[in-house]
Amino acid sequence: MNPEKLLVLEGTVSSDKEYEKREQIMRLISIHKMEEFAKIMDDMVDTDEIERIPFIQRVPIGLYSFSILISANGEEEWSKNCDVIVYDVLQESYERFINDLEQIFKEKGLEDKEKFDDYELEYLCKFIKKNYFQEHSQVIHSKNQDIKDIILYFAQTGVKPEFLAFEDRKSYDLAKVARHIWDEDMGIRKQGAYVDELWEDEKSFWRVFFGHNKKYFLNQIDKELQKIKNPELFDDKAKGVEVIGETISENQLTLHQLKEVNYNAWEKLVKQVYEGAQDEEGYYHSAISDFKSKHRRDFQIDHIQPMADGGRTEIENLQLLTTWENRKKGTKSNTEEINEPNEKKQQKNATKSPKEDVLNQIATERDKGNFIKAIEASDKGIKDFPNDWNFHSKKASLLVETNKHQEALEYYDKALKLDENNGDLYFNKGEALDRLKNIEEALECYEKAAEINPKDVQALYYIGDVLLEMQKPKEAMTYFDKAIKIDPEYSNAYLGKGTAKFYNRRYQDALDNFKKAIQFDDKNYIAYLNKGIVENVKKDYEEALTSLAKAENLFKNDARIFNEKGNSLLGIKKYNEAIKEYEKALQLASESRDIYFNIAFVKDKQSKYSEAVTYYKEVIELDPNHVTAYNNLGYTCYKARKYDDALKYYDEALRIDPSYSYALKNKKDLINKLKNK
Repeated sequence: MNPEKLLVLEGTVSSDKEYEKREQIMRLISIHKMEEFAKIMDDMVDTDEIERIPFIQRVPIGLYSFSILISANGEEEWSKNCDVIVYDVLQESYERFINDLEQIFKEKGLEDKEKFDDYELEYLCKFIKKNYFQEHSQVIHSKNQDIKDIILYFAQTGVKPEFLAFEDRKSYDLAKVARHIWDEDMGIRKQGAYVDELWEDEKSFWRVFFGHNKKYFLNQIDKELQKIKNPELFDDKAKGVEVIGETISENQLTLHQLKEVNYNAWEKLVKQVYEGAQDEEGYYHSAISDFKSKHRRDFQIDHIQPMADGGRTEIENLQLLTTWENRKKGTKSNTEEINEPNEKKQQKNATKSPKEDVLNQIATERDKGNFIKAIEASDKGIKDFPNDWNFHSKKASLLVETNKHQEALEYYDKALKLDENNGDLYFNKGEALDRLKNIEEALECYEKAAEINPKDVQALYYIGDVLLEMQKPKEAMTYFDKAIKIDPEYSNAYLGKGTAKFYNRRYQDALDNFKKAIQFDDKNYIAYLNKGIVENVKKDYEEALTSLAKAENLFKNDARIFNEKGNSLLGIKKYNEAIKEYEKALQLASESRDIYFNIAFVKDKQSKYSEAVTYYKEVIELDPNHVTAYNNLGYTCYKARKYDDALKYYDEALRIDPSYSYALKNKKDLINKLKNK
C-alpha cells in the first residue's frame, strides 16, 4: 500500500489545510480496511463473521480527529495525532459517550485533572466500555486505546472531539456492484470488463479504498456474489439484516434501518426523544419508573407499541427506558407491563419506585467515592428487596473495591443463589477468589462464566492466566487462542500467549506476541516489560533497555522494570549503572531476594567482596534454602581468600542439595588447592 495515494472525503473544501486533513483521514480509513481485507485473504484466519456482515456496514461512517499531548521520561511533551474510526453500529455509543464526557468528569471529580496514571486511565476505560459499548459484537467493536485517547483529549482541552463524516459513504457499497453483475447476468468477459472499468476510473473510490491492491478488490466482489448465489452460507449469523424496499414509509423502519436510510431524520428523532425525557436539571427519566440519570448510557429508546403489533417509528410511539428495563421485555409479563397504555403508565410513574431510588443512591455514592454510604445503601436494598440479586452483587463489588474480598464472597454466593445463570457474577466472584490466592476456586468461577457467556474474552483470558499460575502453559494457550479468535485485537490475550510461549522457551514466539499486545494497546506497560525480559534472555540488551524505558514511562512503581534494566546493564557490563537500577527496584520491593542476589552478583563482579557477602546474606535471610546464594557466597569468600568461610558455605549448599554440581566442583577445587599449599 502506497501511503501517498490518498482518498478525499466528499464535500466542500474550505481551505488547503482542511483538504489535506480530509485526505489524511480517508487514508487512515483505507489503511484500517486493508488490515481487514488482509485477514480475509489469509486462509489461516477465521473471518466468517466479518464476511457475514453486509459490506456497507464494514465501511466506516467517518472518524473523530484530534491531537493529544504525550510526555516521555519527563522530557518535553510531543503531540500525538488521534483518529478514532467509527462504524454505524458504534456511532450511537460514541455519541452517548462523548455527550456524557462533561458529566463523567464532574461525577468522578476529574474536572481539573489533565494527566492520568496507567491505573486511572484503565479504570475509566473499563467503566466506559461497560456502560457505553458492552452490547456490541466482538467483530466490530470499540478499541481501548481510542477510548483512552478521547478521555485524555477532553482532560487536556475540555472540548469534545470533532467528528468528520464520510458523507458519500452509501455510494460505495460493493454489494450493489455484485448485485448489478448478477442481475445483468454478466458472463466472465463482460464481468471482467465491467470490473476493470470500475477499477481504472481515475475518480474511482475503489483503488484507494483497497490500497491499490486489485486482488483484494476482486476477492471481495467474489465474496459478495457468493452471498447472492448461496445466501444460506452467510445467513446463520447475519441476523437482523433486512433488505429495505424503496417505497416503504420511513416510520415503518426500525431505528437502525432509519439511520441507514435517512441519517438526519434518525438523528432528529433520537434528539427529540432524549430532550423530551430530560428535566431542567439535566436528568433523563425512564418512561416507566422513577429512575433518573444524567448519563445517556443508562437508557435506550423503545417503541411503546411494538412494530410487530403495528407500532411506528415516530415520536409519539417512542420512549426512554433504562437498559435493564428494555432487556426485561423478553418475558411476557414484562412486555405487558412496558406496553401498557400511557395513562396507566403515568399513574405508575406518579408513585416513586423504592428499588430504583436505592439503586440510584448506590450509584451516586459509589461515583463520589463514598464507599461507606454506598455500602449502607446496598444494605438497605438487601433488607427491602431480599430476593433481588442485584443488591447482593453491588455490595460484593463495593467490598472488593475496599479490599474486603473474603466478605465479598459471601454476598456473591447469595447473589448466585438468586440468579444461578449470571456469568458476570461468576466472573466477579472469581476475581475476589483470585485476589485471595484461591486460584483453583477462582478457575472454577471463570470457567463457569465462560460456559454461560462463551464469547466473554475477559473470562477466557483469566482462565488462561490462572492456568499459567498453575504452571500449565499448554492448557493456558488454548484459552488465549479462543479469546483472540473472538477478538483479534484483545491485547491481554497476546500478552498471556506470549507468557505461555516464554514458559516453553519459545522466545521468538513470545516476543512476537508481546509485540502484538503492544500493537493493540500501546499503553500496556506489562507487554513492554515482558518484551524487555525476553530481549534480555536473547541477549539483545540495547533493545531490552528501549522496551523497559517505555514500560517505565507508562508506570514507575513496578520493581520488575528496574530489576530488568539492571539485568540489561549487567549484560553490557555497565556495573555502576546496573547497581543504580537494582537499588531503585529495592526501594519498591525491599523483601525481594532476587534483587539482593543481583546486587550481590554485580558487587562480586566489581571485586567488592565484602559488599557482595553482605547482600548474599540478605538473600539467605529471606530464603534460608537458596542453594545458589550459598554457593555464590562460598565462591566470593574463596576469591577473598577466606577459605574456611568458603568451605562452610559450600557445605551449606550441599546440605540443601547434595547433588548440586557447582557446589560439588567448587568444594573439590578448594580442597585440592588447600592440599597443594
